Amino acid sequence: MGIILRAVFVLTLLHLGLVNGQIYNVLKYGAKGDGTTDDSEQLAFQGCNTLKIVGLKSFDSPRNHISIHDCKDVKIAKITLVAPDDSPNTDGINIAMSTDVSISDSFIGTGDDCVALNNGSVNINITRMMCGPGHGISVGSLGRDGEESMVENVLVTNCTFNGTDNGARIKTWPESAVAISNVTFANIQGTARRDEIIKIDCSKVTYCKDVVLDQIDITTVDGKDPVVECSNVYGKSSHANEVAGCFVQRP
Repeated sequence: MGIILRAVFVLTLLHLGLVNGQIYNVLKYGAKGDGTTDDSEQLAFQGCNTLKIVGLKSFDSPRNHISIHDCKDVKIAKITLVAPDDSPNTDGINIAMSTDVSISDSFIGTGDDCVALNNGSVNINITRMMCGPGHGISVGSLGRDGEESMVENVLVTNCTFNGTDNGARIKTWPESAVAISNVTFANIQGTARRDEIIKIDCSKVTYCKDVVLDQIDITTVDGKDPVVECSNVYGKSSHANEVAGCFVQRP
């Protein structure tokens, strides 16, 4: 049911014929969204060099709304991705093995990650995003079964979370050889359904390095005190009182 696009040189999607009142709803084309009857990705891009997705509106994808794999120079802007908050595996944007990806001025509310950064995600810039419901913006999960993985140079700024499970999340398997470095969450605000507004679980073998949390203002929906969970993280925080004591100092 999904569409897979591959390109070697340039692929540009400008509006994709889906704005000005036109909406592509996969439920009208036989998708069930139950992860069993139809679990295909709605749009998958592989091997693209210079990709632009602007003004896309996507509703009720049975799986990932947009998957970016092995691409370079990707610009995504002014998109709307929506799925029920109880629909599993419906990531808004799923990125892997791709470099120089920017996402801006968009709304994503699904049953899974608004944006998921997987192995090989490098130079990722996410800004001015409204995220929620869903799991928030996530790095990982990485390193399962000892797999070597790498994510670096991630900047998330000026984003608002609305009733997400967490706000920012980094997840690696404890025994894995996963290299996560230079990840910044700055000027983040909103609400979370769980107490853990930020959760950063890194490999005890390699640790996450150069993680920055700056001006984080996320409260819990139920009014409980927000909690920040960290393990095996080298980094720093400022203007984010809940983060105090979360990081360890590099030797």
